[in-house]
Amino acid sequence: MTEETPIADSGSEKGSPGIFAAVLFMVLVLYLWHIGAKDFWTAAEARTALVAQSMLDSGDWIVPKINGTPYLTKPPLYHWMVAVLGHATGTVSERIAVLPAALSAIACIGATMWLAARVFGPPAGLWSGAVLATMPRFFWQGRLSEIDMSLTLAVTLCMLSFHYLYCAATTGQKAFSTVMFSLALSATALLKGPPGVIVVLLTVIVFLALKRTMKIPNGWRFALGLGIFLLIVIPWPLALVSRIPSVLDFFLQETSVKVYRAAGHTHGLFYFIPQIIVGSFPWVCFVPIALWWAYRHRERYDSLLPLTWAATVFVFFTLVQTKQSHYVVPIYPAIAILVGGALPSLAGAAELEFPRASRYTMLAFLVSITAASVALPVGAAVKFSPSLAQVAACSVSIIIAVIAWVCYRRDRTSGLLSAGLIFMFVFLLQAITVVVPLLNVEQSPRPFASEVTRKVPRDQPLGMYGNMRPHILYYFSREVTPVNSSNVSDFLSSDKPGYLVISEKDYATLDTDIPTHVILSYKDFAYQRRRFLLVKRG
Repeated sequence: MTEETPIADSGSEKGSPGIFAAVLFMVLVLYLWHIGAKDFWTAAEARTALVAQSMLDSGDWIVPKINGTPYLTKPPLYHWMVAVLGHATGTVSERIAVLPAALSAIACIGATMWLAARVFGPPAGLWSGAVLATMPRFFWQGRLSEIDMSLTLAVTLCMLSFHYLYCAATTGQKAFSTVMFSLALSATALLKGPPGVIVVLLTVIVFLALKRTMKIPNGWRFALGLGIFLLIVIPWPLALVSRIPSVLDFFLQETSVKVYRAAGHTHGLFYFIPQIIVGSFPWVCFVPIALWWAYRHRERYDSLLPLTWAATVFVFFTLVQTKQSHYVVPIYPAIAILVGGALPSLAGAAELEFPRASRYTMLAFLVSITAASVALPVGAAVKFSPSLAQVAACSVSIIIAVIAWVCYRRDRTSGLLSAGLIFMFVFLLQAITVVVPLLNVEQSPRPFASEVTRKVPRDQPLGMYGNMRPHILYYFSREVTPVNSSNVSDFLSSDKPGYLVISEKDYATLDTDIPTHVILSYKDFAYQRRRFLLVKRG
């Protein structure tokens, strides 16, 4: 199949450099400004920093460890990236831990723009990038020290390179696309394990089946791609197994068995639907009309790849028994491409053959941003005790919502879409500068950890009972002894007085005859408001 250059629906490309510069500015500000300013709120975030710090301290980059205990739930690529960034200073801070995710988000937006431009034309590429950058869940995930944003980048690069491979006309193009696809697929394996690879391969297989061009690549290209994949992916598991022979069964259990067997975080079949709606707000309003637009223009544009991509991610993780909201982050670039494909037509006021549906879509979009502009300052004022200046800063978006209403009343679709985009930029900027610092006061474990550090002398043992909470452990900045029901009595009855961090629930059922008393308490907001206690013998 030869590659065909899409023709934009409407609009001139004369202003494209200026629009691209504006999108680039918006992306860099949203994803790099105040990066790492908040503390770690969850175990998943701090776990990354602890593993990377262990690599730097011990020099062992093969066996990931937390507090001296091997951590083998996830492959180590993200931890390696964090450790490389922290190597210069020897310390992994919140900023260093988050930076790979932020850079991955920026690169993912660029790859999404690139793929959208290939599928729907340059204006669609710009809109897709702007839409993706201002999706709340994608934005938030780009400011967390978790693997999901880097995984999303790897999946997006897989789709981009596959599109090049599918459209390649020459042997050189096919070879280059095969290499790029294999490299990106290797990254998914080293970030997520088998589930990441399965999602990509399922998308490709379903796409080719729907295209009725199902065929295995010829021998040399298949061998090239497989060779690159194995050369990159296999060395780490081999080195790990040579150090810990029993690790293979555990690793397969963690990365594969959870796909079809519930292992915590169980939710209903439709769990991801509201997650995706909120995560792609307010651009989700355009999804129905974007799907209809893609169907009406299917002979002009080949939108099957982003459609297949979005559907595969949604169905796969819906069928997975263990569900968490960040699992479906790779779906957002596909949604952005579909929405970005239709927006140039809407912005150019082209004849869409369904004007009533377009007007209702614009009204829903307008109502959404208006509701958000009111909810942000009101929510901050009710939930926290912000200053008058902070409430005023949160209220700035109301002005943009009013401008959007004026554009809607004057039937200026392009102005309304632009106002909506500016609104989302300001909305997220306010979240960074006002809302997140207010949340940080309530959700950060740093004050509790600081008090523990102050009250527990360095020469006396500190233990943590049950499941270790890495986001608390990170701020202790000291070795903490793992304690469970079998050794809690020995720990508390040691020669030196034992201090123990334990959840309130576990403390109520603690099976020991040794008297203890509570010194401190901390309400862990991130885990169903679970309360943690610092207790001491005596």
